[in-house]
Amino acid sequence: MSDQKQQESINPAIDVVQTIQRGEAPTTAKLSEVLEKSERSLDEQKLSSEDDRTRQLVRDTQSLLSATKDMLEKKNADDKVQTIISESAAAARAADELYASTHIFLQR
Repeated sequence: MSDQKQQESINPAIDVVQTIQRGEAPTTAKLSEVLEKSERSLDEQKLSSEDDRTRQLVRDTQSLLSATKDMLEKKNADDKVQTIISESAAAARAADELYASTHIFLQR
């Protein structure tokens, strides 16, 4: 795989990881992009392999990636799961802050 193609296939994944590191949930569109680029990257692996088991593993992995992408796009096109995760995380942080401030007062 050429360096440029490898970089192109990695960048969306890096974007997703950075989004998660910032405490945000990646959009369904971004996740779909990563899954699609991963599938294309596997095409090259499949073509370059002479081993039947490796080619079958690549095909199975591509099927899994495709099914995951389809499920995300059909069931979560509006990013509701990400909204639930973000709002739940914000509520947990608020509860932690409330507990911490209440705990200080209880110790006095």
